[in-house]
Amino acid sequence: MSPTVERLKAEIEALSADERAEIVKFLTIIPDSNEEDEIELAWEQELERRLREVENGEVCGVPGDEVFEQLRQKYPG
Repeated sequence: MSPTVERLKAEIEALSADERAEIVKFLTIIPDSNEEDEIELAWEQELERRLREVENGEVCGVPGDEVFEQLRQKYPG
């Protein structure tokens, strides 16, 4: 192992459990910038498509109260 890795390991061992968990979370969610850009573009395209459908009258929204009531009936308790 490189000296840098060994030093980081020693420093991480000295952290609290919560701090180590934060490091693990950080390391596991570091996005690949290309992948992140692709995902963002896909969401933008999806949002634009949905907006066009609403504006063209192809679909209509359901009031939030109705949606939540349907969910409460489907998943009681």
